Amino acid sequence: MAIAEKDLRPGVEYKQRESISFPELGVEIPVYDIRNLSHQVDIAREIAKGRQMAMFGGVWGGFQGVRGRENSGNGYLKWAKKDRPKEAKYVVMTPPVKSHDLIDWSQVHEDLRFLEDSDSFESLWATHGAYLHVIAPVRSDAQFPDVFVTSPDEYAERYPKHPSISSSTAAFLWRADPYFERFADLVDRFSNSTTQIGVTSLNKHGEKPPYTFEEFVAHLRDGKADPREVHLVVRDSIYERSEALGSHTQIWLPHRDQEGVVKILRVGTLSPQGFERSTGIATRQMPDAKDVRKIPGVDIDHHIKQMNIEINEAWKTSL
Repeated sequence: MAIAEKDLRPGVEYKQRESISFPELGVEIPVYDIRNLSHQVDIAREIAKGRQMAMFGGVWGGFQGVRGRENSGNGYLKWAKKDRPKEAKYVVMTPPVKSHDLIDWSQVHEDLRFLEDSDSFESLWATHGAYLHVIAPVRSDAQFPDVFVTSPDEYAERYPKHPSISSSTAAFLWRADPYFERFADLVDRFSNSTTQIGVTSLNKHGEKPPYTFEEFVAHLRDGKADPREVHLVVRDSIYERSEALGSHTQIWLPHRDQEGVVKILRVGTLSPQGFERSTGIATRQMPDAKDVRKIPGVDIDHHIKQMNIEINEAWKTSL
């Protein structure tokens, strides 16, 4: 598909290729926009090299490329969240066409095994357009970095009140967005080996993350993350205008020896009701599920819907 390169969308409040300066450290971090197609080329090249970036997606988070089966141990993404518990493995941002093949469908409960159909699996994201974490059994023979795989023992340590599990899992993050489809394709093109994109929040454990660009810059200036370890910053000139602020909803696909219902482990920008309406799949919210929206208890599904209309309109003008 031929894609015309476009400048930033009208109304954006910052200049093309802005930067954040820390003269006392001799650091200047380039700032990009995921909605700028020419910027995406630079962003994808950096991620394919394993570089570290901060990006906005309802909250500011840390992202880093992992190549092949690289195991970065305790150093991976520590710049973003130094106190992350060792049993809390990182989320991987990858499109459904890839995560589908990493899942061990034989370990998924038979009532949810219809999701093994690739179109049905993709509908977990395609029907609402919000960011969503899907936690599922991962194949033992998958060529997948250890930093993303949670063993049964690690799961028991992280969720001591939950039933035990017999298979290792991974958390797959995505959102149905044509800009992200293109970005993921560019990362693949620029990678000499398979590059996965690891994700973590930027907040210290138990604290709120930065929700705005100004809060993110203050986060760096206050020393909560080291600017010398942030290689690039990626804004979202459409999402940042939305009120759909918060971290992301997490769902659990039940294992074959568990109750056959999708569990909500965390309530984020997509409400449990919004997930059920869009997918037709019933859920059950875990008693210890945290509400990680900026304003807990406030339904922002309508803001997600409006934002997606704007995204798709902008995409059409870019073709």
